[in-house]
Amino acid sequence: KIKGGQKIWRTGNNEIHFTYQYNDRGRGDSVTGVITTDDKGLITSVQSSGVDYYKNPWDEQFYRKDDSVYWVINGDKKSKPFKGELYGPSNPPAAYELMLKHVLGLPGKKAALIPEGNMRAVESGSYSISLNGSSKTLRLFSLYFEPSPQPSFIWMTDDLHYFAEAGPWSSNIASGYESWTDTLLVLQEKAGNGFYKNEVEEHSKPAAGHYFIEHATLFESAAATVKKDMTVEIRNGLITAVFPSSSRKLSKADSVINCKGKFLMPGLWDMHGHFSKESGANYLSGGITHLRDMGNDNILLTWKQQISENAMMGPDISYLSGFIDKEDPFQGPTGTIIASLEEGLKAVETYHRLGYQQIKLYSSIKPEWVKPLADKAHQLGMRVCGHI
Repeated sequence: KIKGGQKIWRTGNNEIHFTYQYNDRGRGDSVTGVITTDDKGLITSVQSSGVDYYKNPWDEQFYRKDDSVYWVINGDKKSKPFKGELYGPSNPPAAYELMLKHVLGLPGKKAALIPEGNMRAVESGSYSISLNGSSKTLRLFSLYFEPSPQPSFIWMTDDLHYFAEAGPWSSNIASGYESWTDTLLVLQEKAGNGFYKNEVEEHSKPAAGHYFIEHATLFESAAATVKKDMTVEIRNGLITAVFPSSSRKLSKADSVINCKGKFLMPGLWDMHGHFSKESGANYLSGGITHLRDMGNDNILLTWKQQISENAMMGPDISYLSGFIDKEDPFQGPTGTIIASLEEGLKAVETYHRLGYQQIKLYSSIKPEWVKPLADKAHQLGMRVCGHI
């Protein structure tokens, strides 16, 4: 469902005007502005004003003066000496076209960013697509905003004009091609699989069949106590013994991990999360090994399988919530959107068939629909949660 739009027009070779707005449950940016570039395509100034996602006043300015650059966000002014770096405006999404064209003309297709970091572009593929009576050749680029290692994806026309950014919750796409969104998302998911598989291989290795974790400071959650210099024995993925390291007898093991000076505890649960594959490594680095996902696109099922097959880093997605909301200007941004109670009951059955353990009723559901939807879920052995 169309929730907003952006318009771009030029008043000269180096001056681009824009409007951009969208509605996300009553929230969403709404801005107008102008961007200028030099003859090489490098952004030299930005003026943008309106409201931000939470409808707070928004004002962004960027400009070059003498040998310095200045950027001002809602009155907060900062500057630095200018050394040819690239500035990325907060809006509109189509500004990526300007940034990408500039980066593609640089050695290594990489540019330093203002205020920090780098942007690197890699062309991931060219696709000739014929769908719903239209045909077009599109180019998919992976954008890396370093130091973050994960790619972001942008679709460009064959002559390098902004075409789309496809996502599971929301997308931006050229007018008239809205029905292409799912196809573009599938193609870019495939293009990104290699990165996430390599991330697993780089940052993990198969666990040994039999190993000891020794000299750890151990937190025992059942008793809420901490014990020092402890050893945990693990066989075939199961904890078989916990004891003081001083009492460990010499025995053969595939591996011994010395945790002296380190803290060992059970993995944490995130009880209200919305998983994205970009966040998978962050979950694990924060000690979160299990997730109750509280509403997502059905692509979550693919990500869950990829995690279980060690093709993507991330916690065990142990609990799936089937998201249901009613058609409404304030409807939720994902899941199943229904127009009637009958459609809602079918949605509950579908989520149950797909392996979801609970449903989540969102803000626009009619109050009189809640009980029959909950009754249906309970009949199928599912739990029910929701926004009140």
